Formats: sequence, structure tokens, C-alpha cells
Amino acid sequence: MADLIQRDEPILVTGAAGFIGRWVVGELLDRGQAVLPVDNLMTGAAANLEEFEGREGYTPLVVGDIRDAGACQAWVSQVDAVAHPENDLSLVPELRVLARVIDNVLRGRRREAAEDR
Repeated sequence: MADLIQRDEPILVTGAAGFIGRWVVGELLDRGQAVLPVDNLMTGAAANLEEFEGREGYTPLVVGDIRDAGACQAWVSQVDAVAHPENDLSLVPELRVLARVIDNVLRGRRREAAEDR
């Protein structure tokens, strides 16, 4: 997969300020990958990402909710891939919510592709 992703295009990491997301951000940066961290800070903390500030490839934390279709479309237009390490199922009371999130991301990518034509 690493060969398919351009290093200058960031990877969107959802839940980036949470326990798992913070480690995903760190690993991607260690591998030289640019990162766009997003978190709604319901369970995460911006302080979890402070150690990455100033590192090459690190974009400051974007506070937002992946259930917002417009926000997803804006974020996806800036990235080459999405990492969604969320594991707190209490934040996703129904599978339909997660399906809507995935649909939002895909719609953003499709819209971007159509605009590039």
C-alpha cells in the first residue's frame, strides 16, 4: 500500500487525538508520511498530539466531526488516503452512522475526481 500513496499527499487520520489515533499519527510521521489529523475531542485530547507539532509532514489538528458531510468532503479533497482507527463503539450507536461517514468520504473523493476532469 505504501507504493500507492504519495508521500506529499497527507493521510487523513480520524480520531487522531485519541489513544489509538495518536499512535497512528506517530507511526505515519516516522515513515515520512504527511498527516492531516482530525478529531472531535469527545474522548481525545489535543495535548496527545503536541509532541508532533513542528515535525515535517504534520498538519495542525483539525477539530471536527466525521459525521459532517461537508467537512468530510473538504478534508478528503486534501488527502490521498483515510485511516479510521476509531474503536469506541459507544460513539457509533448504529451501523448506519458509520455507513454515512464512509459515504461522505467517498462522495468527497468522487466530487473531487469529477472536478478534475
